[in-house]
Amino acid sequence: DDQNFLRPKLDFRKYRVIELIENGVIGILASDKACEEAACCVAVNVGNWYDPIPGLAHLTEHMLFLGTGANENEWENFISSAGGNSNAFTESEQTCYFFDVPANRCIETVERFGAFFAS
Repeated sequence: DDQNFLRPKLDFRKYRVIELIENGVIGILASDKACEEAACCVAVNVGNWYDPIPGLAHLTEHMLFLGTGANENEWENFISSAGGNSNAFTESEQTCYFFDVPANRCIETVERFGAFFAS
């Protein structure tokens, strides 16, 4: 169901809030049938103010995209071949990871992207 978000009168997107019971992750889904691209962002509520060692949150940000398998460039190769982009940034209280891809590659990309946060 569409949520009652405060938004401009000309915003005709559909919105839905989801919460994953297992880990308490909350997400906002936005749908716009006119868009040819899809995007996703995950914000983790840990930034550089929480660093026990200066630079640890920023290092973790970079390490996440290296992957865990034999091919450490797997994510970068996938996102490039899909015609998309990805990046991340660390702020004082959170770290954000995001990507955009053509809409027809969205589900496959979300599945791969989500795996970074599950293992």
